[in-house]
Amino acid sequence: MNGILALARAHLITALRERVTLFWFIVFPVFLLVILTLIFGNLGKQGGMNFQVGLVNLEEAEAGPDLAGVVTSAFAAIGEPEDSKEPLFSLHRPGPGEDKQEFLSRAKEELRHGRLAAVVVIPRGFNQAVLSDAGAEITVYTDPTRSGSALAAD
Repeated sequence: MNGILALARAHLITALRERVTLFWFIVFPVFLLVILTLIFGNLGKQGGMNFQVGLVNLEEAEAGPDLAGVVTSAFAAIGEPEDSKEPLFSLHRPGPGEDKQEFLSRAKEELRHGRLAAVVVIPRGFNQAVLSDAGAEITVYTDPTRSGSALAAD
């Protein structure tokens, strides 16, 4: 064990005698720390990220449980700010009496122009698909060329 410590001590003394080694041991890590802190310092803090997400529920509620409404309510609850913090995403939904297909086409256009990060569509027949063994699918449209859209999809 003493041999290993003596070898390490000898290499450390040799390394500290060279100015280039001092640069790589002290100056470069501090420089890298400062640069990365400036770039990523505000990530995850309040006001850091807020995605604009469109949500369209095409399911027509009939008799029985409204499972599509439960999914819509869950998205709305997640999109609400809590404890004066900014939510992860802002939800855009069709207004009362607004045509859902027209809203969907407008939301897809806003996605192409970068005003929305994602569009979530609950299809017709969602309730029946959940209740059956077939399983239900929710469609999420994103623009893979935009980083915000890719982050929202994850």
